[in-house]
Order: sequence, then structure tokens, then C-alpha cells
Amino acid sequence: MNKIELFSTPIIYIENFLDDNVRKSIVKHIKDNSNVFNNLGNVEGVGYGNFKISHYKNDKFKFKDGDYIVDYFTNNVPECKNFKQDIQNVIDKTSIELGFKNLKVDNSWITIMDKDSSLMKHDHIPSKLSGVIYLNIDDSSSDIYFYNPNDKIKLYKFDNIDKNNCINFNFKPKNNDLIIFPSWIEHDSSYKVNQTTNRIALSFNSLWKEKLKSE
Repeated sequence: MNKIELFSTPIIYIENFLDDNVRKSIVKHIKDNSNVFNNLGNVEGVGYGNFKISHYKNDKFKFKDGDYIVDYFTNNVPECKNFKQDIQNVIDKTSIELGFKNLKVDNSWITIMDKDSSLMKHDHIPSKLSGVIYLNIDDSSSDIYFYNPNDKIKLYKFDNIDKNNCINFNFKPKNNDLIIFPSWIEHDSSYKVNQTTNRIALSFNSLWKEKLKSE
């Protein structure tokens, strides 16, 4: 008997993607510039509770002075001078494994969640690959849950649950970790309420380089 696993959804998990000094420098910059980061708004349909995000739907993810947040940190935090290139390098290495090539980091944003906040289910279409880097989390922080794209799975009861028939799968990330995933896969915090003060994560999307050139 041959077992063929069809339609799998690979997710790349990279521990300690960031040097801890880089992470601490970003977190310190956010704290030292509280006049900017405390005024972040919310985006309808993404989160609830004390939930702040560095863009609005109508400004195409732009942050301060027209930058995306990855560009902002690269240009304004000395320890982050290679930040954008490091992210692009990992996209170059992992994108082919996930079924793409010639992808380039496009928009990016930062999310700051306080206690009693939660991430709602959403996806990142029309992006191709997306990623999230964890900057300030602890044991009280909410996990990230990814959902099986086969929504008919929930109609069945399985005696043994595995990666092929589970409804969702959760990661409990650590500071400096990076998760890369296909942008179409839905994710949230599964209604679990975050209990960390200033849970900070940085997210980004990527598109084909040819498409970016034509826009």
C-alpha cells in the first residue's frame, strides 16, 4: 500500500531569525517614540480589544512619511540596516519550496496587542507569501492558529487527528521567530485572548517582482 499525501500546505518556521539585539532595538525604538506608536489605529475585521496596527485599509499599508514599516525600521534604527535585505533573503530561499519564485517583499506593518485583545480570522490575498516576525511576546501571549483550507473536514469525526485532517494547527512562537506561509491560508488567535502587555509582531507580504515593476 502506498500513501500519497495530496494538497498539503507547507509553512516555514524559522527559530531565532532575528538577532536579539536587533529585536531589542526595535522594541526600544517603539517605546522611545510612543508619541508615534501609541497613536496607531485599528483595522476593521482584523482584531478586537486593545489592538493597534500601523496602517489603515485606505492607505495601502503605508506608515510614517510614506514608508512601509520594514523600510521605516531599516532607515531609522541603526541596528536594522540589513533588516529588509535579511527578510528578502529568506523569501528568496523559501519561496521556491512553497511553490513560487521571483517574489519580492511588498507591504509590511506592525501590530501591537495589549491585554484582552484578539486576532480575528483573515487572510492576506492577493499577496503570494506572507510572514510574521515576533518582537515582544511571552508565555501569556496568544498563539497563532492556521486553518485547514478544506472546510469540509469539520463535517467528519476522526478517531485519530493528524496534520491532514485537523481543523486548525497552532504555533506558540518565541521572540525572534519568523513564520512564512501562503497568503491565502486563514489564520487568527482562535478567540484566545492575549494577556501580554504590548504583544508586538511585524508582518509582511510579498508579490511577484514582475507585478511590482508594472505597477
